[in-house]
Amino acid sequence: MLVLYLYCRLSLNESTPNKKMSSLHKKLGAVLASGVMMVSGSVSGAVLSSGLVGYYTFDASDTSDSSSLVGGSSSNNLGAWSGSANYGGGFLGAGHAIVGDGAGSNFLTVTGSEYNFGTGSFSVLLWLNLPSNTSGSPNDPSFASSGGKDWSLNGGTQGWNMAIQGDDYDGNISDGVTRTDPARIDIDPGVNNWALMALVVDQNADQVSMYALDFNVTTIGDDASAPTTSPIGPTGNLTINGDIVFGQDGDGAGYSLQASGIDDVSLWNRALTTAEIQEIYTAGRAGNDLSTVLTAIPEPSSLSLFGISGLMILMKRRRQ
Repeated sequence: MLVLYLYCRLSLNESTPNKKMSSLHKKLGAVLASGVMMVSGSVSGAVLSSGLVGYYTFDASDTSDSSSLVGGSSSNNLGAWSGSANYGGGFLGAGHAIVGDGAGSNFLTVTGSEYNFGTGSFSVLLWLNLPSNTSGSPNDPSFASSGGKDWSLNGGTQGWNMAIQGDDYDGNISDGVTRTDPARIDIDPGVNNWALMALVVDQNADQVSMYALDFNVTTIGDDASAPTTSPIGPTGNLTINGDIVFGQDGDGAGYSLQASGIDDVSLWNRALTTAEIQEIYTAGRAGNDLSTVLTAIPEPSSLSLFGISGLMILMKRRRQ
């Protein structure tokens, strides 16, 4: 900022001879551009850890919240199994959780006050391994749902829901009065076909988006994978409490997902960008979990120090 300020001041200094001013402008512009490139390069292609309130790797065959270990919230929002705790071999890391059994008795609930997003923005991301499509299953079984949302009773009940209809990603949000249903997205299920599934509610942009990136995708938009986005209709709270259920309706008593794997679940109290979701997907396809792409907001010290030192040298030359 100091470099930019002095650059502008020099631009207005009529006492500086034109040739010298032109030369100095070019040099200061180069210093400023280089400093900006240094800072921009430090955050390019990364996911900011700000807003990460929950992170579940399932690597230790438990439901520990690991967000504090990777720069996220310091709260420890533990999970609990209804039915049998069930884990499979690693997709990202040492293991993954297996939720659902088609009968409604095996699901996982994580609880934390930070998951009661109310009227704020939020994002839910997870890797899903759906062994086959759900045609023939009761309606649209949920793989993730906010606590209290009774999807099996009525899609318009309060809360948010991520579900599967056949081989399509289905879901909606509702404040209990008005609901929003983005268009469904096709995925290709299969035993080894993991897909990154995301729900992003952006209250600032007044929109809700769903992403489904399966093994056929390289860049968002490939293989009919473009996110589906709709204006938000609801104006009230989109969560009832701080419970999130995986493998079952939000009330824990509705349509159950068939046994399916979930891994590297992350919960955010902000809307992730498309670029951030792309980074998480690209890392996952390479076998790397969320922690490998997280970064904190960089300090501006590199720009300041670089710019000030460069400016001092140029100003000294100018005086000579």
